[in-house]
Amino acid sequence: ESGDRLTRASKVLEQLTGQSPVFSKARYTVRSFGIR
Repeated sequence: ESGDRLTRASKVLEQLTGQSPVFSKARYTVRSFGIR
C-alpha cells in the first residue's frame, strides 16, 4: 500500500509541479512519513 501511495503521490507532484524532481523530495517525504 505504501508503495502505491508513494507512486501516486509522485505522480500527483509531477502533475502539480509539472516536473519530476520527486526523487530528492520523495526521500525526505518518506523519512517524514516514517515509511521505509
